[in-house]
Amino acid sequence: MDKQYKFLLPLLFGLMVALGMFLGTKYQPGSRISKDDPVIKLKEVLSVITSSYMDTTSENQLINNAIAGIFDNLDPHSTYIPSNKLENINEQLEGGFEGIGIEFSLVQDTLFVIEIFRGGPAETAGVKQGDKIIYIDDEIISGKKLNNEQLINRLKGKKGSKVRIKVLRQNKSGLTEISITRDKIALSSITACYKINEFTGYIKLSNFSANTYNEFLDSIYKLNPENLHELVLDLTDNPGGYLNTAVDIADEFFSTKKLIVYTEGRNKKLEKFISTSTGSLKKVRLIVIIDENSASASEIFAGAMQDWDRGIILGRRSFGKGLVQQQIPLSDKSAIRLTVARYFTPTGRCIQKPYLKDKNDYFSDLLNRYEQGELTSLDSVKFPKGYKYKTDKGRIVYAGGGIMPDIFVPLDTSENSPYLTKLIKNEVIYRFSVLYMDRHRDQLKINNPSFKDFEKNFKDGNLLLLQLVKFAGKEGYKRNHEEIGKSSNQIVLLLKALIAKQLYGNNYFYQVLNQNNPELNKAIDILNSPDYWKVIHVD
Repeated sequence: MDKQYKFLLPLLFGLMVALGMFLGTKYQPGSRISKDDPVIKLKEVLSVITSSYMDTTSENQLINNAIAGIFDNLDPHSTYIPSNKLENINEQLEGGFEGIGIEFSLVQDTLFVIEIFRGGPAETAGVKQGDKIIYIDDEIISGKKLNNEQLINRLKGKKGSKVRIKVLRQNKSGLTEISITRDKIALSSITACYKINEFTGYIKLSNFSANTYNEFLDSIYKLNPENLHELVLDLTDNPGGYLNTAVDIADEFFSTKKLIVYTEGRNKKLEKFISTSTGSLKKVRLIVIIDENSASASEIFAGAMQDWDRGIILGRRSFGKGLVQQQIPLSDKSAIRLTVARYFTPTGRCIQKPYLKDKNDYFSDLLNRYEQGELTSLDSVKFPKGYKYKTDKGRIVYAGGGIMPDIFVPLDTSENSPYLTKLIKNEVIYRFSVLYMDRHRDQLKINNPSFKDFEKNFKDGNLLLLQLVKFAGKEGYKRNHEEIGKSSNQIVLLLKALIAKQLYGNNYFYQVLNQNNPELNKAIDILNSPDYWKVIHVD
């Protein structure tokens, strides 16, 4: 066993005892508890409960709750993951799952195929975008009021297994039966990649999974690296992922022997991650966009770029997670995710925000920031005193509460309204777009064979807005003319983006949505203003 894992042996032993020896043990009157053995004490407590409690109890549930309670006394990011949740969590980190390869939406008890993963089993078997799935195997789905989780469980399955679906297809009578052999489906962490102009690329990264580095290199290739002078890397809403993935991507922007990050813990020796000579983007000017939801590996990347003055960090203060977790599987297919070290940016900054209060306060921090005006006003941003550091060129940066961007861009709330919030939160706009596409898909494809055609021809925003408001009213969302007027541009833009996504793919969803993206617009302004680059160097 590696040295860094040895300190886990007592904890793992205690958990194994809890999961094994405790179960089925009966309380023996007069038995004695060793004052020096908390495991025996816990065993006795469980025995008393299972033999004498007034109601029926689940021993497994008691054990799971007890384990969870242990982690309540550790940092906010150390946690116990029950077996029934582990698979979904691992899928995001590993960048894939086993299934048929579709994105679906349940609208008015009908299962619509929204998007088909290119090269996946569903596409190979002949499933088409817009199909309505009526049967899965021999079970009728339409009208049964199943939730998304139940539907996912019916469509996912082991690689090589088969599932039969019957679909209702536009302009075709009767049902079409399709047999699909499940396979490994890759989940892309690159949600958008396109050229802003001839020399400038844009990449939006949703997380740092096991596949992200290779996906990133593929995206750079698509942007034509020989003609790529500038890159905007969007890490907003990116919760992080693997540290090594963040290091590998950062390495592409540095020359050799630059410290990217280092980690250290009580039982984990100092480990430094140093850049190599393989970086392919050393000459590319870089802007990194972050926000209050950018965390962990996102902050590792942004911190390295900031400390070496390698790129401009733009947006709002990041989440502030500077802790490294190790996931350790348990014998019952659950796992513990334990914090084993802190990470530090090249200047020595630990950007972990304080967690002295309970976990509810910790995870409510973003709400507190919003209420205190930090997301909309630079003057409201507060860092602990004495946490100032200097970058390679002497600029002041901060620790103890996330990455503070070089250029602050406030959250734009000018077009927000309670009406818009309700429609987004309850997926009313999304459901309307699915039904709209079901009625107009064929004609839209004929009139708009390319995204350029779509951009040129899209002129029915007000009509779409009226149709949406009418649809929302039928679903119980009353009209509020003042709020609708305030949010009309945002609603139409979101509808346009959702239609573009269903016509051309996810990449075009962001191309539309980014037309009113304050952070990206500011980034473009900076790229066109040489004065901003005086303190930033490219190796």
